[in-house]
Amino acid sequence: MISEFREKVISAIVAYKEAIALLTMHQNLSADEKELFQEKIDVFYEQLIDLFGEEGITNYIHILGSGHMLYFLENYDCLYMYSQQGWEDLNNRCQAFLMQNTSRGGYGSSEGKGKSYTFPIVRYILRDWLWKTGLADQFFSNLDNKLYSKFNCYATLLFKSTSIETIRLESLSISYFKHPI
Repeated sequence: MISEFREKVISAIVAYKEAIALLTMHQNLSADEKELFQEKIDVFYEQLIDLFGEEGITNYIHILGSGHMLYFLENYDCLYMYSQQGWEDLNNRCQAFLMQNTSRGGYGSSEGKGKSYTFPIVRYILRDWLWKTGLADQFFSNLDNKLYSKFNCYATLLFKSTSIETIRLESLSISYFKHPI
């Protein structure tokens, strides 16, 4: 009994891994690959129901086993381009930054000044963007080049678009640019 249970679990896991390997390819699947994906998911789904009954079926398992995922694959091809992981990651990092680095209302929250959560977040995103695009490396390797004016332009556009007083990038502390995030 235990060995049969173990074999079914292993069979289900192998079928799932093979199906997900097809699903997570960053390219469009051929008709044969889509069919193979659904066959593997069907094996996984049937094994899971045999092992755990209907209680083992979650919403995500239902999407796979009922053919909904195959429907989306057939109609929209590669689902990876619809992924929101990058935005979710940026949102999580901005939220963590805000919670860890602002105090009682953020920058400019002293008497007579308006509260601004936007300024520290925009500065954080700008710094992250500069490192990820490689512009910060170029900027610091040669301060005499024309990139400096491009940085001022980018900073001005970003800060104007957020209704914050326009500042020059040179007024930001170099310590903000020491380490990529």
